[in-house]
Amino acid sequence: WSAEESDLITPDQIAYLREKYGETSSQYRVSVLGEPPEMDDGSLIPYDWCMDATNLQFAPNDKDPVIFGVDVARHGKDASVILVRKGPRLVEIQALKIVDTVELARWVAMRATDWNPKAIYIDSVGLGIGVVDELNRQSIANVYPVNVSRAASNPRKFHLLRDELWWKLRERIQSSKLSFAECPDQGLISEISSIKYEVRDNGKIKIESKSDMRNRNMPSPNKGDALMMTMMADDKAFYPTDDLPPEEIDKEHRKRVLSYKRLNWLEV
Repeated sequence: WSAEESDLITPDQIAYLREKYGETSSQYRVSVLGEPPEMDDGSLIPYDWCMDATNLQFAPNDKDPVIFGVDVARHGKDASVILVRKGPRLVEIQALKIVDTVELARWVAMRATDWNPKAIYIDSVGLGIGVVDELNRQSIANVYPVNVSRAASNPRKFHLLRDELWWKLRERIQSSKLSFAECPDQGLISEISSIKYEVRDNGKIKIESKSDMRNRNMPSPNKGDALMMTMMADDKAFYPTDDLPPEEIDKEHRKRVLSYKRLNWLEV
């Protein structure tokens, strides 16, 4: 059954879904065309993995760290996104359109008051550094600027930090360690299931750029970027050390998290 051939769906509704998800996205194929998602070996996070994540359940655990990912919109129709992950559970996504950096910082501060996050990772490229500065001015704790254009921590396998973090998200979803059950956001699923990757001749993994996605008429993955940034450190880095055996504490990740406290805007 295709919505394009149905009298129940107007052309304007179809055009809206086409613009929202992208005509080549799995979400558009399933919801509008009534077709199964494409089985593409180049898909970073296949659509069926995302569907499995929406059915995956984890019992709430008070010790699971709350992590924020904040993607800052730059122009046009893009929305800024505040995403909340609590351990293995995605629990909240808030999209905000047409807000400046000061207003977005106020929203982040308000959500931080509610959630008390262990880390607030903010896309610091471009306008994002203004959000970081405003949150620091307000003395909001645990704010970490993230420049995904920096070199990866594993340069033998990845080109950029962006490639590395997206791959970590892929591995987490593939291994059933991330649940979307409490927040089965279709926009997020469409974004992350539409991104492609390739292994270059030098053996490094390269994630599809936003520019290449635009060339395929795909929207910017703002929600996906916010989720991707929550992969900056392993959750074990935020557990109290007396709650874990010493051999299970990821010291390298803890050191990496704390190092971002020392970054100033000149280093971003």
